[in-house]
Amino acid sequence: MELRQPASSATELPFQQLLNDNNLGYVENPLRRVAEEHVVEYIKDFHKDNNLGSVVDLATLIRGARLARQEEIFRTKENADGALTEVEDTALDSEKHTSVWTETRELKIILLTCFLGAVLQGWTQGAIVGANQTWPRALGLKSLELHGPAQTGGKDIWAFSATNAIVYFAASTVGAFVCDPLTEILTGRRAAIFVAAPFTFVASIGEAFADDWRALLAWRLDLVFIFAQLQVETTLFMRTNQDVIEIENRIPYLNPEVYRQQTGLFGYARRISQLFTIPRARRATLASFLVMTAQQMSGVNVFAFLASTIFESRDETRGPGSSPDNASLWLFFVFGIANFLSSMIAYFFIDTKGRRWLLMLSLALMLPFLLGTAFSFKATDGSPRQLGLTATFLVLYTMAYSPGAGVVPFLYSSEIFPQLLREVGMAWASAVSWMGAGILDLFVPVLIGQLTPTGLLCFFAGTDALALCLVWLFVPGTERQRATMEEMNYIFGVATRQHMDYQIHKVAPWCYNHYIRRRRDDGLDPLYRWAREREDMDSTANGPMQNGSANQNGSAN
Repeated sequence: MELRQPASSATELPFQQLLNDNNLGYVENPLRRVAEEHVVEYIKDFHKDNNLGSVVDLATLIRGARLARQEEIFRTKENADGALTEVEDTALDSEKHTSVWTETRELKIILLTCFLGAVLQGWTQGAIVGANQTWPRALGLKSLELHGPAQTGGKDIWAFSATNAIVYFAASTVGAFVCDPLTEILTGRRAAIFVAAPFTFVASIGEAFADDWRALLAWRLDLVFIFAQLQVETTLFMRTNQDVIEIENRIPYLNPEVYRQQTGLFGYARRISQLFTIPRARRATLASFLVMTAQQMSGVNVFAFLASTIFESRDETRGPGSSPDNASLWLFFVFGIANFLSSMIAYFFIDTKGRRWLLMLSLALMLPFLLGTAFSFKATDGSPRQLGLTATFLVLYTMAYSPGAGVVPFLYSSEIFPQLLREVGMAWASAVSWMGAGILDLFVPVLIGQLTPTGLLCFFAGTDALALCLVWLFVPGTERQRATMEEMNYIFGVATRQHMDYQIHKVAPWCYNHYIRRRRDDGLDPLYRWAREREDMDSTANGPMQNGSANQNGSAN
């Protein structure tokens, strides 16, 4: 079913051009461009043209449209469509002021499902990391040494790296992009996850009985489906609404250019191509690429994937495969606990401050702590004092990482794509993340020997600073808690070069004047102009939009 804009109202709604070319930065509520006396006619035409009789009752849809158009007025006065019921009123309030403890039982079950998915993925990765201390020598890589100026592993070091990296490369190139067809074939994400889950069980048992590194590599290929399914599907599993009125008041936002049903392999391939051909989707694709890449550039996965190897290299007489180093395992444990506990900080700030703000703050704070961790390796005596210093900087680094760079990339990527492209968009984002993880796993073991742990972590301190600059320039914000998924269409309608120009010529000078020169009287003009904050709606409808049509210069990136 293709959702069409009513022909009778098409000329009254010139807002759709902003979805592709929004150089004025308007974030619109299209229903406010329909005169109040014409809302009922518009919704009736919309309901009829799109055959929504079996989907939603017309009277309810009209009430939802009035609510979406001017919520404050609709909820505070008697109206011909009838007042909100207690259930509807509570649902609208809970959408804005809810907490995890007041959510419905069904949503809590979804949260638990996502929690278990994250635990399963963590256990699977933990098994890979912990085994790095013993499996190389046990499975025939006798010459492997990852540190020391005169010691190289030759082919063995690449075999070690490839065995660790293969699961991430496979998840990136194959696993992530079978999620959508698998979900379609099995009629739902729950079934797709259920089918993928046995692969990790079989692969884990197979790994335990592998007697050669090639066999271990082959068994790890079986993990490809569970890694991809857990990343893509459990993240998208949360993007739901549980109350009918919340869905109904969003139906009029549907854009016939984007929200149309496409099924089958041809439709799937076309949706993938639309990630790069539709301007609004292309900007979201770039933003998701950058936030996912920023996570890898922060250096955190050097600890997450190769922690025991990194920490083990404090003692230059040891290499992977020698007797287990309990100190390195304890440092890895400290990293995991700090990561888990610090992630909870995001709950209190991710909506009030915004995803972009939290990510940038995280990347900025990680830089000094990553350098501190790097130089703590200079003390190679293995004493408790040295271990304590490394552990302290590692905990501080992880506390800076977890609420921002740890939480934001996957959440941000799951929100910014149009509804129809969300599956393939999230698959793309996951593929970028896994590809970065695979590259790290492939080259970091070699770089440890070439750069030493201190040099390697200093290198990632530089990439972390670069990631901060890229996010600042190219990643649009969601304007704190105000941006709905519909409004993100307009946010990503702003050209990338305009966003970058705003950061360089507006934000940077303002920060200099405000924080360095202490000039508190200078205000910062906003990049986005929110319709709900413009006082004169009639003036906006008759003036700026019409002028805006003439001022659009076509610089869509």
